[in-house]
This record gives sequence, C-alpha cells and structure tokens, in this order.
Amino acid sequence: MQHLTPKEAQDFLKANPEAVFIDVRSDIEHMFVGHPLGSMLIPWVDGPDWEINPDFVAQVKKAASANRPVVL
Repeated sequence: MQHLTPKEAQDFLKANPEAVFIDVRSDIEHMFVGHPLGSMLIPWVDGPDWEINPDFVAQVKKAASANRPVVL
C-alpha cells in the first residue's frame, strides 16, 4: 500500500491505464459534489444509516484483479 497525493494519483492513473480508480465516498457525495472521470463508485460508508459497507472488500475485489492496480 502506498499513499499518494492527488497529483501523484493522477500521474499514476495516466501511466497505468489498466488501473481501477475507486471513489469510496457516499452516493450523495458522488451525485452532488461530483466525481473523477473514469472512477467507479464503491462507498465505504453510505446512508441512510451511515454504516460501513459490509460488502466493501468483496466489491473492490470484484472490480479489480491481481494484475490490476487499485487506487482508492
């Protein structure tokens, strides 16, 4: 695992077009605030109860593979 600044993440995604970019914000944030082009929404916490998504890890695994880098 590596922590990236927004600029580093952008550069990484440009250099690795096979990477999957996962937006972990809520559905509401995704709709009203906007989201990065090409990102996939998998909320970590979401309404209406604002609890942790119990399927988060499974959904991320489904979106990615061993040969595909993941940026959250």
